[in-house]
Amino acid sequence: MPRVALIGLAELEPPCLKRIAIAGHAPVLLVASQGRYHVMDDTCGHGAASLADGELAGDEILCPHHRGGFDIRTGAATRPPCAQAQRRYEVTVEAGVLYIDIGAGDS
Repeated sequence: MPRVALIGLAELEPPCLKRIAIAGHAPVLLVASQGRYHVMDDTCGHGAASLADGELAGDEILCPHHRGGFDIRTGAATRPPCAQAQRRYEVTVEAGVLYIDIGAGDS
């Protein structure tokens, strides 16, 4: 899948966690905080919860179901019971729009 436009910067009010649906792909989580943007798969691999309903603690997102955690910069699992990293995507900004390349996500 090619590069995908996620959202315009004007639509964001950081800090925020936002679940974004992408046609033909699993939803992604956009984290906008401190002038940085991070995108990873939204569904927690441990409990199938939406991470957008979780809590941002510094550079860590905490799952709303079991409080497992992931590093928003790398996708790495940081707290049990989560053990597998979340797939993350590089973000580019052009003309005030956030883009990700679905085919270039880290696993």
